[in-house]
Amino acid sequence: MAYLLTKPQGVASLIVSGGPASFIQFTAESYRLLDLMPPEFGATVRRHEAEGTCDHPDYLAATNAFCERYVLPRHPQPPLSKSR
Repeated sequence: MAYLLTKPQGVASLIVSGGPASFIQFTAESYRLLDLMPPEFGATVRRHEAEGTCDHPDYLAATNAFCERYVLPRHPQPPLSKSR
């Protein structure tokens, strides 16, 4: 999408499927949804993002739980628990 804003020649149309139109809005909404989860998930995500340790198993577990809940949910969803 950003490339197309440069108005390259030869592009007649664009189909976007599943990509956020605004990364700023996507990030804000992601954090809003993260705040709906138990507090330890948000604290873990924010701490590891601030420390640059996004490969840490705790960060990966928290973001995986977020994705299971909001990105690609299974139906019915199991309840969130501290053991996840």
